[in-house]
Amino acid sequence: MAKLIAYISTSLVLFLVIGMASYFRYYAPAGTFLNRNLDAATIVRDVHELNELATVQYGVKTADAEGKVEARVDLSALTQYDVVALQGSAVTLRLPAPRVTAVRVAMRVEDARPDREAILRKAALDMGILRDAQSRAEFAVRQFLATQGVSDVRFQ
Repeated sequence: MAKLIAYISTSLVLFLVIGMASYFRYYAPAGTFLNRNLDAATIVRDVHELNELATVQYGVKTADAEGKVEARVDLSALTQYDVVALQGSAVTLRLPAPRVTAVRVAMRVEDARPDREAILRKAALDMGILRDAQSRAEFAVRQFLATQGVSDVRFQ
């Protein structure tokens, strides 16, 4: 009788372990610690949360104007179709183009000129603000995906 109980309990434990492993492998939400299989939708959802990290702000001062210019890559615009390739721990993404999102002119009332915003925007573009916004976005996405087990991130 003791052998029968040991056999049944061992079989039940084995069945439970196989069942749990199957659940974790096939039914746990993707991208969680239970199931590290990443899909395009999971990557896009998680990258949307990095949106503020893809912002660059320059303080710009020229002979004619002074102020701040902000540029960003809008990661919230990323869609699953922008995940170009996903193979194991390698991902290729197409990020949205960086753009200037704000120009704030610091001026006194007597200095008001309508073209100051354009002057600041051009100066920031000449300084490479869009390139820096792209680099910051790529860095943030690469660092985040590394925490998700993606070791090779490429951008188009």
